[in-house]
Amino acid sequence: VARRVAPHLKPDGALMDLTSVKQGPMAAMMAAFPGEVVGTHPLFGPKEPNIIGRVMALCPGRGDRWFNWLKNLLIQADAKVKVTSAEEHDCLMSFVQGVTHFMLIALGMAIRRVGVNPDKLDEYATPTFQNLHRLTRHLLSQDASLYACIQLQNQANLRTLAAFEQSVAQILDLIQKKDADGLVKLLEENQKYYGV
Repeated sequence: VARRVAPHLKPDGALMDLTSVKQGPMAAMMAAFPGEVVGTHPLFGPKEPNIIGRVMALCPGRGDRWFNWLKNLLIQADAKVKVTSAEEHDCLMSFVQGVTHFMLIALGMAIRRVGVNPDKLDEYATPTFQNLHRLTRHLLSQDASLYACIQLQNQANLRTLAAFEQSVAQILDLIQKKDADGLVKLLEENQKYYGV
């Protein structure tokens, strides 16, 4: 798309994307257009009524004019603007989206594999499970190709999901061994890391 659009832009214009992954699109835009380049990622869906209080990630590519114009426009609209590099963005999104979507997809799969009626689960849900199940249903009601793309296109997901897989294996091992002390120690290490 960047290659197709770039020849139609004015030299003093800007090429901007609206994507959930930044490194690949930013590289494509920088290669396709010699003018100003800005990467954007609205961290909210299209059904939000407005942008007030919503996070908008901006990645500087090339040039300041249009980047600053967009940043100021978003700030005036009361959005929370986060300026970041494409690399940092993708690393953070590997948790915010990559692991989160992965967990919700896996939860839906586990429920399906065990054969539990999702509606029956709602009848017995704790507040925590209500939130997780609502998020799982929400994800499953969306465009599957978008979620597949977010999983596959963010290269940082590979490292993050490997760490998640190791964490799940470690917890499962402690549970299988009925190692209460080990599980408590693990939880306390996480509490310390989070400062709670």
